[in-house]
Amino acid sequence: MDRDHGWRQMHRVARQEVQVCLLLFQKMTGLTRRVHEMNAEVVLQVFLPYHQSPNFPRMLSILTIPKTSRYFAPFDPLIKNAQPLPRSYITQSVSPSRDKSLRLLMDIAGMVQVALADNVVHRGLLAFWSATMVELIESERSGKGVGEGLVKVLVEAFVGILETPKGGQDVNVSQLATP
Repeated sequence: MDRDHGWRQMHRVARQEVQVCLLLFQKMTGLTRRVHEMNAEVVLQVFLPYHQSPNFPRMLSILTIPKTSRYFAPFDPLIKNAQPLPRSYITQSVSPSRDKSLRLLMDIAGMVQVALADNVVHRGLLAFWSATMVELIESERSGKGVGEGLVKVLVEAFVGILETPKGGQDVNVSQLATP
């Protein structure tokens, strides 16, 4: 009898904990949806370092990117068939030959500076940033050559990061990884 009672008690506690978790998940999902409606660009920027993970397409599929957003043209077509993205797609999207305003490139180049200012730098961001910058420079170098606009954006990003006193070892390594 005691065993049965113990199992029932554990089952009841476990069921209550699962219900609490499900309730929290529902609230988080609702909050995520409300946050992304107001800040789709920010949510997309946060998830860009994880572009090759299964979570990126999930987040992309619930985003509503405004038509006026600089992210609309490159990412809206991907929402219906959301899937992990190769970095080359992102590199092509931010390339000066594709985005004459360089706004997407400035967003990507400034991601580490923003993370440093907010004290939220992590290796995933640094790996994404370094690899994207290297791939962008290589693709531009093999094409028409590295343009003045690209050089200006990259130099501003590099100088801003190097001037940050709390950059740390990981940030310095990411700087060294870019040619």
